Amino acid sequence: MAQVDNALRKPELSELMEKVGVVAGVKWHAIGLQLGIPNGKLQMIDVDRRHVQMRCRDMFDEWLNTDHNATWRKLIRVLCTAAVAKNVLAKELCDWLEAPFEC
Repeated sequence: MAQVDNALRKPELSELMEKVGVVAGVKWHAIGLQLGIPNGKLQMIDVDRRHVQMRCRDMFDEWLNTDHNATWRKLIRVLCTAAVAKNVLAKELCDWLEAPFEC
């Protein structure tokens, strides 16, 4: 029987904030751009939210609500990009998901 890749499921906002939010906080804008969120939307989030944690939450909420193909795998690949450079976090997510690490 083939092993299921848990990284192919859609994340919940609460999971994203628990597992990624704090660590990725300062990179929220770069992550958002890499996930395909328009810069204009990210700038609105930046203006509307004072705290980085809330900016990160709103960015992930936008992603989940607009990208019908949002998966943990997509986020893991974004974390491995040169613009974000959060490979250790990507590896930790793969370990948590019990999924193969692919960067």
